[in-house]
Amino acid sequence: MAKKVIGIILIVLSVLTIFMGGIFLVVCGILGGTFGIIGNAGGLSVEDGATVESTYGEVYDVSDSMTTICYEVDGVSYMGSLNMTTSEITEGDIVTVEYDSSNPASFAVPEMNEAFGTIGGIVGGVGIGIGLVCLIPGIAMLVIGIILVKKSKKQTIASAMV
Repeated sequence: MAKKVIGIILIVLSVLTIFMGGIFLVVCGILGGTFGIIGNAGGLSVEDGATVESTYGEVYDVSDSMTTICYEVDGVSYMGSLNMTTSEITEGDIVTVEYDSSNPASFAVPEMNEAFGTIGGIVGGVGIGIGLVCLIPGIAMLVIGIILVKKSKKQTIASAMV
């Protein structure tokens, strides 16, 4: 009887532990992936064979969710906006601008992409770590719980036959 009760408790705890581990994996995976996507959003998208070059630009405006950058390529001025902001970059800052040499209007600011990529990596890594810390013991408790319940059934059947 004690084996059956302990087995049932382990099974219930394992389901809760596995559920929580799964929640951490999903939530942190979504958040980490979102930050990674934000890090690349509005960034440089080059065709195969295109040449990426760099120059310096000035941060013209920073609003709630957009950063406007002014830069010059071969004497032509460009102004473009990225759909992201970071507290590390403010109006008037000089930043590195990477652009597609065949389409200088297509640009990215590596300093901004790196910040969001780092945040995404940290959040994703924490989610994977916590998820695994929950899933591995959860699966072990589930297996042990099932074994204990099966053993208690065998004992009950054996004692009923005697």
